[in-house]
Amino acid sequence: MKDIKVYSDFQCTKELEGGILDFGIVEAGSNKIYEIFIKNESNSQLKELKFLVEHSEVKIIEAPENLNSGEIKKLVIEWVPLVDVEEGLDVPIHITGKKIIKPKL
Repeated sequence: MKDIKVYSDFQCTKELEGGILDFGIVEAGSNKIYEIFIKNESNSQLKELKFLVEHSEVKIIEAPENLNSGEIKKLVIEWVPLVDVEEGLDVPIHITGKKIIKPKL
């Protein structure tokens, strides 16, 4: 969703280019919790937000359903690898939702 930017910090100074989450390397059976921050860059409210990560071992733990204009909220994602990996895991995140545009009076 083009109206949302994804950041690794609440101050929104470190944008995650292309919405790619870098989990690094984690031992099999252990977990890594990743907190990112999403910001509504539009002048409209965003509703019915849905988040999708394309990896079976990655789960969304906490996610906002709505974002007001300019609002920042936390998104919590967990990775629990089933096997040891030699390279870090990079996973894209996809965001969809509805933009609520109020008519001008």
